Amino acid sequence: MKKIFFLNTFLLLCSGLLMNCTREVTSEVEFVPQIFITGGVNAVEKKATLRIQRSVPIDSNTPDFVTNAKVTLYTKDKNGNTSVVTNNFSESNGAYESIDIIDPIVGNQYWIEVSIPNEDSFKSIPETLKEIVPIKSIEIVNNIPRVIFDDVENERNFYYLSIVYFIDFNPIDSDEIVINDILFDGNKDTFLEPETNKAFDILLVQLTHVNANTYQYLTNVDTLREFRNVNIEGENPGELFSTPPVNVTGNMINATKSQTALGNFAAINYDTSIFTIEIAANKIMVLSKKQAP
Repeated sequence: MKKIFFLNTFLLLCSGLLMNCTREVTSEVEFVPQIFITGGVNAVEKKATLRIQRSVPIDSNTPDFVTNAKVTLYTKDKNGNTSVVTNNFSESNGAYESIDIIDPIVGNQYWIEVSIPNEDSFKSIPETLKEIVPIKSIEIVNNIPRVIFDDVENERNFYYLSIVYFIDFNPIDSDEIVINDILFDGNKDTFLEPETNKAFDILLVQLTHVNANTYQYLTNVDTLREFRNVNIEGENPGELFSTPPVNVTGNMINATKSQTALGNFAAINYDTSIFTIEIAANKIMVLSKKQAP
């Protein structure tokens, strides 16, 4: 929105100069807060978590958490039967977590409905809980971890890969990859790897099999992150010619107004492994792989 505002102001000023107009142009734009909801039902941790907050003006650093929302998690099984999973959530600073242990079922659909007193109601588009895609192995090539797995055949699949780097058990860096399988559909021994190498002696690797809407949401978040990094690092050639940031939209709907809302609620299933690395004789070898708790 900041870039659009800049461009509009620029064009108005140019038009005024060409027409020799001295009329004052108002530059104030009214800020309208929006509800932002993000989270997921997690089959590995057997719980549902989400955060609810309002957007704040660009010059504000104080988050505006929503603390009084009513949250209900629903499911639909393969036979089309719909039921309530839980509406029992604890809340702290806008972070909601299911109190009861839940056990999501692969193939079932899951979604939330959120009611905020004196405000709009929201719901997420149902997502199907995917099967875990196991991490088969990891190779280290030029000090870059290569995560190897078998892609699911005959369907479009979407993946989120997270790698956390440790030295002496302290996390020092991380990488994230969001990708679809259009180029390697059904391939055995498919691999994903980050673009740059980093120092480490332990890796925490998580491969998540996600739905299409969550994939698009994560792609939007990644694009926004890159946009901010470019501006911070001073690589942007100028506001007028830069790409405008994307809205962080996913599968959330404003049910009151029947329109897209900010945020995403995912059905999450993943394989997580810890890889211990030993450096010896200038070679890096994987000593052990074990399922993370």
